[in-house]
Amino acid sequence: MKFPGVSYNSKPQGEGNITTAIEMKGKNSCLVLAESENEGKGQTSASAKASRILLENYLRRPSLGDEAMKQLANFANDGIFAMQSPQFRTHCSAGALFIHKDSYRFLGFGTVRAFHFVNGQIMHAYPEKPTESLGTRQHIDAITQPSAKFGKGENSFLICSANFAGAITPDELEESLAEATTAEHWMTILRNLFERKAGADEEYSLSVLFMPKKKERPSKRKTVIAIVVILALLAAAFLGMGALRRSQGPGPGQEGMPGMPGMPGMPGGMPGIGAPASPTPPAPPESAMPM
Repeated sequence: MKFPGVSYNSKPQGEGNITTAIEMKGKNSCLVLAESENEGKGQTSASAKASRILLENYLRRPSLGDEAMKQLANFANDGIFAMQSPQFRTHCSAGALFIHKDSYRFLGFGTVRAFHFVNGQIMHAYPEKPTESLGTRQHIDAITQPSAKFGKGENSFLICSANFAGAITPDELEESLAEATTAEHWMTILRNLFERKAGADEEYSLSVLFMPKKKERPSKRKTVIAIVVILALLAAAFLGMGALRRSQGPGPGQEGMPGMPGMPGMPGGMPGIGAPASPTPPAPPESAMPM
């Protein structure tokens, strides 16, 4: 199956202060976008480090539980905090969409935005308000929304930098998705839209993901009812066939069985049932028995 997601950075990875990461492993997917602030030149990008920590740790042990989200937040914050120096108090905004089977959960720090679409309509937008970035303090409270189920139909996701979300309206996002046929096509539409409104020199990043259409499974109750109806129809068919045979009487050649007395067309009888058995001849005297 072709991978249904694609990412874009306006600058090559490692050259700007924004890093995107997207990966699918089995029934688990992860979209991460991180934007670093006030980092020293020549050191590993804080945005790249935060993205790698969130993605790799989630895919190693996928879980959407509260404890798993807290651990991921602590791992990412510790990683950024360890990069800081007296000269550079590096911070990092980051957002991650973690997907497991037909459920997902958003984990966010700072200003990164995420959107969930169902059948082309925005169902959820995260976060509702900005929070503190990674590295702001040693112990951080991340914004994590409760896990949510996919809606019936086509599910799509977008995660983007704050400047991208600020330039594109919700109506424009929905219109772009309605026009798109693939993840790559949607990405092209969004890029052209942003650069036309904000200019080609503005640094921005985004990732999009098209999920396969969710198939509605019949409920257990519906399955049981269907089985009962099928069995009832089969039973009615068997009873109807039996009644039809009885109304038509015996068919040709089935008037009776040989040897059964009282049944027409069957002379004689079977010994021990309807006709007397042939007498058993007396045993010869011992003297007549051959030696």
